[in-house]
Amino acid sequence: MDMVVRRSEYSSSSLCRSTLSPPRLAKGIECDNETGHIHMLQHCGSEVRFLSGYNIGIISLPELKNMEYLDLSYNAFGGSQIPQNMGSFKSLRYLNLSHSSFCGVISYELGNLSKLEYLDLSSNDLGGTIHSLLGKLTRLRYLDLSYNYEINGEVPYQLGNHSQLRCLDLTLTSLSGITFQVGNLPILHTLELADNLFEIIDSKWLSSLSSLTSLDLSYLPNIVSSPQWRQMIGNLIPNLRELRLADQSLSDDNVAFCFLLIPTFPHLSILDLSQNMLTSSTFQLLFNYIRNLQELYLSQNNIVLSCPQFPNFPSLVTLISLTIMTSLIFQETFNFHTNL
Repeated sequence: MDMVVRRSEYSSSSLCRSTLSPPRLAKGIECDNETGHIHMLQHCGSEVRFLSGYNIGIISLPELKNMEYLDLSYNAFGGSQIPQNMGSFKSLRYLNLSHSSFCGVISYELGNLSKLEYLDLSSNDLGGTIHSLLGKLTRLRYLDLSYNYEINGEVPYQLGNHSQLRCLDLTLTSLSGITFQVGNLPILHTLELADNLFEIIDSKWLSSLSSLTSLDLSYLPNIVSSPQWRQMIGNLIPNLRELRLADQSLSDDNVAFCFLLIPTFPHLSILDLSQNMLTSSTFQLLFNYIRNLQELYLSQNNIVLSCPQFPNFPSLVTLISLTIMTSLIFQETFNFHTNL
């Protein structure tokens, strides 16, 4: 069941003339105390209550031109394209259109939102290339284009101008390369590139990301195969809290090369090495070098351990999983703590 929204329901003259302070006149709608302008519209959908393609016209209402916050995630716009006029909301700082069945290309008009700090377009049906005009969004701190399988081409180098960007998620698209230069995205702390078609990623740029704390390179073809890449990962590990390298055809020697470059890893708490070619020697190496792990993913490897061989990771909460062992053995062998 969808919820039909009429224009009159989002009229600033009817909604924002109120004596409430602060004005919160309807669920998900806030207005400026002084001007009465709508500055926040939040309508996250649910299984029984959501906006549909018939409601896409609400974005065209002139009353929304001063809006700073717009969240229309988890709705069902039925294959509608992102409205071009959204680029006229020059005051927008937060825009979330994720999980809402938008299709077509990413509107280049979004490049006009010069105040935008947060942009989430994930889990839609968007396609085509990423327009270089998105590089104009120099205040952007968060950019998520993940789970849009038809987005393709190279990531435009202009996105490297986002000097304030903290989080970049490009998981599960069809992008083929990143050509950023050393010095681009200097304060990036989260980089999610898993499950793409990347043939080009500049390892020198990646190794220069001194603020990086979370890195996901899982399911990338031939990215981590060279010694240069493994050394780059080894150099990044001391600062990382989360590292995911699933399905990279990694051997015990490959992992040892990465982890033996640095004697200690004080911050690493989440490690995913599932779907590789690892044996019990890697498990023992992790025990020797990384004592602060809280989550360890090792499924679909060749790790065989007898019960007395199990090391004790004092902080481990999640282990998924040594394929041949039973969960009962895990519970009896590891000291599980809840101090995440």
